[in-house]
Amino acid sequence: MPDPALAAELKQHMPAYRPDIDGLRALAVLAVVFYHAGFDQISGGFVGVDVFFVISGYLITTIILKDLEGGHGFSIARFYERRARRIFPALFLVILAATLAALVIFTPIELEHYARTVIAATFFISNIFFWRETNYFASEADTEPLLHTWSLAVEEQFYIVFPIFLVLVHRYLPRQKIALLAIIGVISLLMGVIGIRYSEAAAFYLAPPRAWELMLGALLAVGAVPAPTNRPLRELVAFVGFGAILWSVLAFEAATTFPGIAALIPTLGTTALIWAGTVPGGSIVTRFLSLRPLVFVGLISYSFYLWHWPIFVFYYFTLDRFPSLAERWWMIAAAAALAIMSWQFVEQPFRRRSLLKTRAAVFSASGVGMAALGAVGLILVVQDGWPQRVPENLRAMATTDYTSLFEQGYDCIDAPLIEGGHFGLCPVGDTDVDDARVLIWGDSHALAMEPAFEKLATATEGGIVLASFPGCPHLFDVARIDYFTPCRQLNDALRRLIAERGIRKVILINGWTGILSDRDTEFQGVRSHDRASRIANVQAALPHTLEILHGLGVDVALVTPVPTPSRPVPKAITREALLGTTFELGSTVDEYQEDYAVLIQMIEANKGAIDLIVPVTEIFCENGYCPARDGMEPFYFDASHLSEAGLKRIEPGLTRILLPFLDGYASGSGSQGS
Repeated sequence: MPDPALAAELKQHMPAYRPDIDGLRALAVLAVVFYHAGFDQISGGFVGVDVFFVISGYLITTIILKDLEGGHGFSIARFYERRARRIFPALFLVILAATLAALVIFTPIELEHYARTVIAATFFISNIFFWRETNYFASEADTEPLLHTWSLAVEEQFYIVFPIFLVLVHRYLPRQKIALLAIIGVISLLMGVIGIRYSEAAAFYLAPPRAWELMLGALLAVGAVPAPTNRPLRELVAFVGFGAILWSVLAFEAATTFPGIAALIPTLGTTALIWAGTVPGGSIVTRFLSLRPLVFVGLISYSFYLWHWPIFVFYYFTLDRFPSLAERWWMIAAAAALAIMSWQFVEQPFRRRSLLKTRAAVFSASGVGMAALGAVGLILVVQDGWPQRVPENLRAMATTDYTSLFEQGYDCIDAPLIEGGHFGLCPVGDTDVDDARVLIWGDSHALAMEPAFEKLATATEGGIVLASFPGCPHLFDVARIDYFTPCRQLNDALRRLIAERGIRKVILINGWTGILSDRDTEFQGVRSHDRASRIANVQAALPHTLEILHGLGVDVALVTPVPTPSRPVPKAITREALLGTTFELGSTVDEYQEDYAVLIQMIEANKGAIDLIVPVTEIFCENGYCPARDGMEPFYFDASHLSEAGLKRIEPGLTRILLPFLDGYASGSGSQGS
């Protein structure tokens, strides 16, 4: 039980309690949790974070103004003490627990990367770290146990700057307070709206393009909008605000351009709900949000948010499949249980000053905690993820960054295709680039398969050259929006080169998944906006490309994608040793045909314009099963690109099918499977 005098001091510096805001917190955290749990109906649950931002802006500004206007003065030290009591204890506990789990589950490469995120999360710069490393909406985000701390970093960066700014404005420009907050909000919103065209990641993760969301709450707190004394108006605004949040949660999806303009819908909805509850009686929605079950979820929302994502990530890591519905409910229940205990036994004692009763103790403990976690992260980075945990016979595989080695193959830049670019033609085997009349054209999968073509290059007059552009489709006039590789420019340059060099045979190799699923494209002025429109662009661009190639006098072979295992294979084999379990990593031909149904239909529709189709499953799979390894030997160096062992498995079949085509004996005919 805290000292009564301390309790009185806390009450003096806190705004009047509003249970409806805790209800709003409940809606926000439940949206995020169910979105992360993979419930398709909650496709826009990520907007829960935006709801939190508005709430934080409102509450923090209210607290600061109460101190400034209450006669007892605002204290920066007291403000940061409250923030430390609120944020640090539960955060440090979750990071510690996640680190212990990572020590058991993660491979050395994964653990070293995770350790860097520990350092970033501990010092509240994880939003900057993930901006540079991880797309929040991409599949790799599911491997980052501390990804969700990006939003805490945004808020902490806000807390460092905003109180000082508000104190100075209150003292020297009190009449301009609303105008200045509004100007900051508008500038920040413009930064987000304009910036998202150039870097979605920066607009998503960084504080400046997000500050406007906190400013909405701050503007409410400083009275920018008069209190809603008209009850019918309150009811209408509250209903519309609640509907805006609900619509965002249900209608938005990973492909939605976000934040930017779209973020106005849930944030203005949140602002409307807070505003409608600022007078006694509020609205029907206010009373709904004040129901005890929702309020309780709101009270534990911080711990719930902290615990849920590491639980989900580590559970995914220990499975070889997507969790079942029952398993996802169990994960949510486990996160809720830990949140309740964390709130009761960690958050509350520190906030009520049952523990660390003095300000000096809080700051000292915070410094020690940050230093300790930072040191743990640094040690694991220096130790390369502690490879000694892995059996010696697997250690070389577990500590090899195959992706880094693979990407060195992009270094054929003596003659880049575009000015200032990093991609040129790469010789296959001992080919002289200037003499080659056969071209392999594709994305990273083409580069991964290059060694399997070296024998073919030796047997082919003039040899073979490779044009491999990471993440790019082998399709003319198609641009990937907001992508790091200038696909359209590179392919345009390649078209000119095909004509100039007299290339006569082109082999197309692509993974296809990204271009069909995870990034918007533009083809002949039509920009995609969802999976259906992305597919439509590819469906239009493929015959367009084939027509251009044939117009240049080129024969075309298309190699279908390799089967995709359930997870990165070397890491899975290493994790089997760490956990003492076995994963089913391979797939079936039936699963392959289901996964690539759209592509198979597309190839079938264009097979008359494709001179040779190389059906990879026929040369890689046996008896309807496509293995991912031979014992401890992986056929892939990640979850889709073939390793040296995988290439050895596929090379004889590729050579057998492609050699007649490259010698000109099969032009206009060939295997027509897929």
